[in-house]
Amino acid sequence: MRRFLKIKTEYPNQFAEKSRNELAGVDVFDFNDLPQQADLIQRELISKPRESWVIIDTSTTLRKTGGMLVRSALGCASYCSANKSPWAEYELCSELYADATRKRTLLGLNCVAGVWVDQMEILPILMQKLRHGRIIITKRDNSSLNTFLALVARGISPEDALAELAARGHLEPGAEGLLSEIRDQITKAKIAANICGILRHVKPSNEGSFAPESMRFHDPSEIASWHISGRKTGVYPALVTQIVVDTKAKKISCSVKFTELTRDHPLAKDFDGKNAMTIQGSNDVQFEWSPNLKSRSGRGLFVHSGYGGASKTAAKPLWETKRAVSLISSRPQAQFSPIPVLWGLSGETEAKRLERKLAANLSSLAVPSGRNT
Repeated sequence: MRRFLKIKTEYPNQFAEKSRNELAGVDVFDFNDLPQQADLIQRELISKPRESWVIIDTSTTLRKTGGMLVRSALGCASYCSANKSPWAEYELCSELYADATRKRTLLGLNCVAGVWVDQMEILPILMQKLRHGRIIITKRDNSSLNTFLALVARGISPEDALAELAARGHLEPGAEGLLSEIRDQITKAKIAANICGILRHVKPSNEGSFAPESMRFHDPSEIASWHISGRKTGVYPALVTQIVVDTKAKKISCSVKFTELTRDHPLAKDFDGKNAMTIQGSNDVQFEWSPNLKSRSGRGLFVHSGYGGASKTAAKPLWETKRAVSLISSRPQAQFSPIPVLWGLSGETEAKRLERKLAANLSSLAVPSGRNT
C-alpha cells in the first residue's frame, strides 16, 4: 500500500501505467464520472459470488457521491468505510443502514467514527442494551488536539507542537493548523450520534454547536493560551463531544464544544497521543445485559482510552476485514446485524468481553459537570 501511494504521489500523470508495471497483482481502471465509477464497481470489479467480497472504501467524496458508491458495493460480505461523508447525514445514513441490513452486508465504521475509543464497538452495545434512563457519553477530541494540549502545557510553543503533531502522523493530510481536526471531530460526532439514533429509532438533535464558525477558537495560539489559562484556575479546557441519550424524553442530543472540564472529571487530564471517553448513567438507568451478566454496585462509570495516529488508523481496515471474515464463517445462524459487534454478541469472544466490561462498570451515578465557554 505504501508503494501504491508513493507512485500516486510521484507520478500523478503516469499513475495507471506505473502501477501496472511495478506492482504485481494490481490493476487500475479509469473512469470519467460517478455513474461510470459505480457501474465499474458493480459490473467489473466485484465478481460473483458477490457475498464473498470485502470492500474497503477510502475515497474522499461528497455526501451524495459517497452514498452512490456505498450502494454500488452493498450486497458484498462487508463494507469497511473510511469515507465519512455519506454517514454524517441522518437520512442518508439511515437509508444506507437499512440497505445493508436487507442485503446482509457488515459495516465496518471504526475508521469513520473514533477508532481508538472504539465508539462503533461500545455505543451500539449500549444502545441495544439500554432499557430505561439517561446516559451521557463524553469524548475528548481527538488524539491530535489532546496531544497539542499536552505539549503546550509542558511549555512547548504552539508552532513546535504542531510540527510534532505532523511528525507523529496526528494531523489530517495537508492540514496546517487545527481547524481541519475540529471539523473532522464534528463529522465523526454526527456519525456516532446517527448510529445511536438508528439503533434507538430516534433522530438525533444538536445544540447548534456543530459549525466551526460558531466556536470560540480557530488559531492554535488562541487554543493554547485558553488551555493554559484555564489550567491555572483549576479547570481543564478541551474540545469535547457529548452525546446524551434519554429514554424518557425519547431524545438523543449531540454537541461538539470547547469546554472547561471540572477538576474532578475523569477526562480532565492529559491524554498525550490518545482519544478518551466516559459513559455515565442517571440514578434510574437500567440495562438488559445478556444472561449471566449483571451490573455490580460500583462507581457507575466506564472510562476508555487508546492511542491514535496514522499508522494505527491505516491498519484498522485490515483488522475489520479479518473480523468480518471470521463473523461470516462462524455466525451464519445468528440474527443478522450490519454492525459487527452486535452480530458478534451471539458468540464472538471480543464482543462478549466488551459487553461484560460494560456491565461490570455501569450502574447509577450522578454526572460530573462542565462549563461551556
